[in-house]
Amino acid sequence: MKKLVIFTVFSVFLLHSCGDVDPSNSKSFPYRFQGTWETHHPDDFYFGELIISFNRITILYYGRMQTPLDGNDMERPFRNFTKDVELHGYSEVETSTSDYEEGFFFIREAGEWQEGIRYRYWTEDYGRVKFLRLTFNGRNETLRHIIPD
Repeated sequence: MKKLVIFTVFSVFLLHSCGDVDPSNSKSFPYRFQGTWETHHPDDFYFGELIISFNRITILYYGRMQTPLDGNDMERPFRNFTKDVELHGYSEVETSTSDYEEGFFFIREAGEWQEGIRYRYWTEDYGRVKFLRLTFNGRNETLRHIIPD
């Protein structure tokens, strides 16, 4: 029994001392954001998906080749983020009403938390269809998530 107690204390110490101690890593994405989000208008020039879990976000498809010839590359969604890998992330609410919620998404890229990406979240069709509008340098990118029946 004494060995079990010593092992348990040592394990807790080891996990705490070796773990990720950045306090922002304890923040998360609420359940309403978790799932796969896809570009709302498939004919948009920018096309991509987000896969959001508890405290991770994966950015798919938003590539460098998507900026139109006369377009502003600064408005390209997720232009400076690594694609196709899980990145740490979380959201913070700024405003919440019965019709929508606004706030910021924060994503850690190369060990650094990046400037917040403004979002607006709302639902339609009795909450079955969720919309997430993200703003990149003044340009809006709207994604949707349909709850399966």
